[in-house]
Amino acid sequence: MMRALSLGVCAAAFFALAGWAQEVKDGVNLQVVKYAGLADVIHKNRGKVVLVDFWGDFCPPCKKGFPKVVEMHKKYAREGLAVVSVSLDSLENPEIRGRLLKFLTAKGATFVNLQLDEPPEFWQNKLGFIGPPGYFVFNRQGQWTRFVPPGDEEVNYEAIEKFVVERLREK
Repeated sequence: MMRALSLGVCAAAFFALAGWAQEVKDGVNLQVVKYAGLADVIHKNRGKVVLVDFWGDFCPPCKKGFPKVVEMHKKYAREGLAVVSVSLDSLENPEIRGRLLKFLTAKGATFVNLQLDEPPEFWQNKLGFIGPPGYFVFNRQGQWTRFVPPGDEEVNYEAIEKFVVERLREK
């Protein structure tokens, strides 16, 4: 019992020192990370096909399409698909984490869910788009393809799913 308690304390201290906060509810997690933490999650999934969904609570098209991402996870996780959702919502709003976790739980997002702790100017420069929705698909070797709808166009989830399936077939 003492060993389990000390491991838990060490893990909590590690996350606190790393600047990460994690909440778990009904098998759904939400972890705050810097950009390097996101890169680490993607790197740790090398060998799998990784679908990264950049979204926000402030983005109705993101929330409308989110169930399609959950469905892809359910259909293809056994074949090697890892899904990572990344909220681009500001950490300055104290109510947002609760809303994010409630949404993720309601949608059954039992994959890795992150909230990016970076200002918009930083992630816009790094990711090459102004705002969500945005999707990146990494093949098993870590090479990525970006899907960002231009302007007011709808996200083509069928094209993303087809691309994911093609990457899953590559060994």
